[in-house]
Amino acid sequence: MNYLLKILENVKDVTGIDLLTNKSRNRETVDARKIYCYLAKDLNIYSLKEIGQPIGVDHSTIIYHVRECKNLIEIDKAFKSKFEKCELLSPKIDKAHHLKEKYLYHFGKAQDYKKRIKELKL
Repeated sequence: MNYLLKILENVKDVTGIDLLTNKSRNRETVDARKIYCYLAKDLNIYSLKEIGQPIGVDHSTIIYHVRECKNLIEIDKAFKSKFEKCELLSPKIDKAHHLKEKYLYHFGKAQDYKKRIKELKL
């Protein structure tokens, strides 16, 4: 399961903004991006680069959005309400299962590299 796409879907359901296609800089769109970045980073399983890829931003923008999201939660009641709705819909992950999948993926990659090295030595 791709948790990032699930978060994007939940943000779209709550805000009505599709972050995969909307590159606008208006307040509602930027706020939706902030919510997505915060929730994705909160999972602690994706790198900043991986979080930014679906919405076309780099790691430094993710850091900025997360910081701004924290600030807005404290001072903007409407934003906090949207955030909490998205947070309730946010996927809960089984970290042990996710880490096992990640390990198996990387183990498979390592096996492929070993085969390639063997072939090159022959």
